[in-house]
Formats: sequence, C-alpha cells, structure tokens
Amino acid sequence: MSPSSFLIPRPSVRIIFLLQNKLVRALSIVALSSSPALGTVVLGQVETFNGGTAGFGIGGVLAANGTMVVQGSGGVDGAGDGFLSITNPNFTQFATRIIGANTPFTGDFTAVGVDAVRFSLISLNSNNAVNLRVGFGIQNSNFWVSNLSFNPIFGGGFQEFEVGFDDFTEWTPVIGGGTEAGFQAALQNVNVFQFRHVDSAAPVIRAPGAVMGSVGIDNIVFVGVPEPTTSLLVALSGLVLLHRRRVA
Repeated sequence: MSPSSFLIPRPSVRIIFLLQNKLVRALSIVALSSSPALGTVVLGQVETFNGGTAGFGIGGVLAANGTMVVQGSGGVDGAGDGFLSITNPNFTQFATRIIGANTPFTGDFTAVGVDAVRFSLISLNSNNAVNLRVGFGIQNSNFWVSNLSFNPIFGGGFQEFEVGFDDFTEWTPVIGGGTEAGFQAALQNVNVFQFRHVDSAAPVIRAPGAVMGSVGIDNIVFVGVPEPTTSLLVALSGLVLLHRRRVA
C-alpha cells in the first residue's frame, strides 16, 4: 500500500504521514543497527511500549488531573500491541517527557549518527486539539522545541511523523542562547526528550501549552542518514509502484 500523503514543508525537516505502510517502514530501517545499548540512544531501536512507559512521565498539573497509561492492545500493530496514551480532561499544560542519562532516548545524538526521530500518533478524542511538538536538550540550560507541530487526524488510526535534527533554524530555543553552536551542544548532551503541546498558532515558549485532549504514542525510533543500499531499495520500490500504476 502506498503512503496516503507526504507533507514536506522544507527539505531539512520532514513529516512523513503513513497509514500502516509496512513496506516503507521495513525499507527505512534496513541499514540501521538493532543491537540495544543500555543508557544511550540507539539507531533503529523501536520503542513499542510493550514493556511499560519506557521512562516517560507527566508532572505538574497534568499529573494532578490527567492520566498516562500503557494500553496493552491497539498499537500500530493492532491487537496485542501496546502504546502509550495521555489524556487531559482539563484545559491545562500537556506534555510528557523522559529525563535522565540512562535511557534509550538520551545521550550523544551526534556521535551515534541520529538524523531524525520518527513516531506514530493517534487521536483518541473526536474533539482533540492536541498539537504535539518534539523537545530535546539539556535540562534547565539548553532546550529546543520543534517549530513543526503534529496533529493526528481523528479516525485515521495511527499516523507516522518524522522530524529531523539537521537544521537548527527549524527548532526554537526555549532555554539557552539559541545559536547553532548551542543546538549542536544540545544534540551532543541530551538528557531530556519530550513531547509537548503547543498550539499551531501560538509562539513556542518554555512552558508547554494548555489543551484538553487525548493522544496515543507508539513506535518511537531514532534514524540516521540512510546508507546507499537503503536509499537504492527505497528508490527501486518507488519505481515498482510507479510501474504498477502505469500498467493499471
């Protein structure tokens, strides 16, 4: 099945919107390492939330009013596949984050070769207005939030998105000076990784935005620049799909 659509506002930061596209998902990870490494980010290692929250947590007013639950079924791979759900019944700050040096979401992104992070989102509420953005950096000193926000379509199942780390102008510094050197320093010393709500029309500031809503997160994976073999396979798959469409 071919992708439903590809939203690419700028070459440097990519959003990939896929609906259960097994072919592209498989091809995109061909050249990535799958061996786990404790306490640091690992290319190609997919967090499926089948073993718990993976260290993610909620705090502040969201912890007092909302819920974060690992659902045992209904993830990207369907029945029996878990995912992380976050629900806020009140109009308060909405965010989930992971803090610490000993997690698969932190470490030296540059040394490992991280080029982007890919993840799947599902809207769990028909009135959902959650616009999630990715945040990363050094706690309380150098923190960046993506300029792009991700709002899954209700009723569309899990939708896959991707945001790149290759252009610092596509990110907003909410703590720290905001230079390219600062961005690179944050990539090399990540100890906080976050999903947070920021309204699509609102400025990105230090505090997460307030919203009522419910979303699910699944299949978080850090990816690198595809090796030539992977790029060739993806190109060939595109030619095959084009040929099939012409024949049809």
